[in-house]
Amino acid sequence: MFEGDSEKIFEYLRKNTSKETDKVSFKSALVDPRYRRGTLVAMTCALVLFFNGIYPITTYGGRLFEKMYKGDPDYTAKLTLNVIAIADPVSQLVAVFIVPLFPRKLLLVLGSLLICGLNASIASLDLADNNAGVFFVVISLVVLTSVAQEPVSQLYMTEVSNNASLGLAHFSYFGMNIALSFVLPVLVNKVGPPILYYIFAGAQLVIAVIMLVFLRETAKLSDKDKKLLYVPAEFREEISVSLSYIDKDHNHTLEKSVSFHHFA
Repeated sequence: MFEGDSEKIFEYLRKNTSKETDKVSFKSALVDPRYRRGTLVAMTCALVLFFNGIYPITTYGGRLFEKMYKGDPDYTAKLTLNVIAIADPVSQLVAVFIVPLFPRKLLLVLGSLLICGLNASIASLDLADNNAGVFFVVISLVVLTSVAQEPVSQLYMTEVSNNASLGLAHFSYFGMNIALSFVLPVLVNKVGPPILYYIFAGAQLVIAVIMLVFLRETAKLSDKDKKLLYVPAEFREEISVSLSYIDKDHNHTLEKSVSFHHFA
């Protein structure tokens, strides 16, 4: 009796611990109804990182701040980048303690709304030639992004995505950054930093609304439940198989839980 039970247990454990989400293809992640919703959510999280206004600072900051400060001796590109170099890692360290205290969706939506306001403020302050304001809002943008948006977006993408969906999300993010690196000098020189940051502000607002409507909370869910969060209900039974133990009066019962086994 025990020998048969042990074989069942090992078989369930084998299925439950195998990395079967690795076998979802990129095509299935995009078009298969089992996975495409989760892929779109992951790509939305990548988009919110693309439109937070940080990339122009980290890649084109010298020219960007020279354009904003217009030769002001008190506020220079070097000063701003040096402060950012300190504020960014300190903020990421603070995020380790802040992020677990709040729901993911709250941080993502509220963070996007605040970053929308900061981007719009950078644009408005630059138009008003308020260099002190630009300096402090830029630092605030870096801090808020490092504390809330970036770590939570990366965490959320990892929680709800299979490997192919996560790969597509990262590909879209880095692909757009590569494209922006080519057009950024033209945007800064031709349309100016204010228009660029108004665009980022508008994009953040749109994405915040999308996340408010469509994102589902993952806090307090098990890792297995997070992976099925965006799987349509009619497919959950089909792609779920695992082992869980319910210990009642020393009786162990096998029951279905969560683990992908659909091979795309």
